[in-house]
Amino acid sequence: MLAYLNTLYTDRQSFQLRADSLKKEVRQRLGIDTLLAQCVKTKPILSKIRKFDGYTVQNFALETLPGLYVCGSVYAPRTKGKHALIICPNGHFGQGRYRKDQQQRMATLARMGAVCVDYDLYGWGESALQVGGKAHHTADAHTIQAMNGIWILDYMLANRKDIDPACIGVNGGSGGGTQTVLLTVLDDRFTAAAP
Repeated sequence: MLAYLNTLYTDRQSFQLRADSLKKEVRQRLGIDTLLAQCVKTKPILSKIRKFDGYTVQNFALETLPGLYVCGSVYAPRTKGKHALIICPNGHFGQGRYRKDQQQRMATLARMGAVCVDYDLYGWGESALQVGGKAHHTADAHTIQAMNGIWILDYMLANRKDIDPACIGVNGGSGGGTQTVLLTVLDDRFTAAAP
């Protein structure tokens, strides 16, 4: 299949036309633009900043749709200057973003110089406390999760001066890996992806 697909796009321009067509169709089928237009611009609920060896962590609850929050944690380097931003949708793992290996991964990336935003999938982790776990298995879940990723990216770029807007990555496993692929299709600001 890859060999066949390789014959369809022999230059960058033809590949870009196909990519633009796919992006438009995915956005339309998800209804993501309609949902993004309904997002509210409110200040997030922020925890105190906790300081560790080489990085900090701050939890947040960011209202996306009226009364609906996405919860997450921002891991940031303790160094000054502009940093890469990595959006990290969480996957289908026990303890979500609070599990030990997830926190170690985020802390390591922050110590290496990236601001990392780890957040819960819709109806999973802290989100399940709002909407219930069954919401994760609805037709809306995929779209709301994608909206949350884009809304977090918008928020981070608008409110943090330590982000290099030319260095935006996305990384996640399991359902977070699916969201990683989807977010790169939906938004051209992502310059690197590691599903």
